[in-house]
Amino acid sequence: MSTPDREAVLEGIDQAMEAQGYATRTDLNEAIYKIVEAAKATSKKARGAVAIHKDALMSKVFNTLPGPAEWGDEDDPALAEAVYMALRTRVWSACRVERGPIQIMLGDRNGHWLCRLGGLNGDSVYTTADWDCLDLDVVSHVRDRFVGKAEKDGKVLSEMSRRLPEHKEEIAEAFDFQLRAAVLEGRSHLALLAKGDDDDE
Repeated sequence: MSTPDREAVLEGIDQAMEAQGYATRTDLNEAIYKIVEAAKATSKKARGAVAIHKDALMSKVFNTLPGPAEWGDEDDPALAEAVYMALRTRVWSACRVERGPIQIMLGDRNGHWLCRLGGLNGDSVYTTADWDCLDLDVVSHVRDRFVGKAEKDGKVLSEMSRRLPEHKEEIAEAFDFQLRAAVLEGRSHLALLAKGDDDDE
């Protein structure tokens, strides 16, 4: 199966957007928002029931676009697949947990948080204000990422200390400084947020 021409894929994307009535990315994001915003979980047990898989989200947002089961019926199956996958990437990237368009819209409109089921890179999304959900699917993964990076950096500097023992103290001090600086930077953002909340009262 030959690779579709890039211009043909771009034209197919434009046609699919027009067929759904999306004149701009903003229109597309509004459609995504309406679906995702309604997937609210009020407890950790409810997450699986309300979360929307990225393929289901795609079929709702582009309900006139041929899906995987229909590509074989198209005049150019490879082109149909390429257009679908490009648009699925566009839809799913809008659902990024970290400062994605839907996350920002939720913050501006209803205060809930967009989560991906099972972690920051999960395949299903939902919204919530429940702490257990936030901890399971966001906070614990952010914490693990921070710890993982510290462990990785620590291994590098440990090897450096073994090779150059005359600099062991300087290396340890530099590592401690790096950790403290990272924690303080994160805490400063939380402090600014808390101050902003106080100013609003």
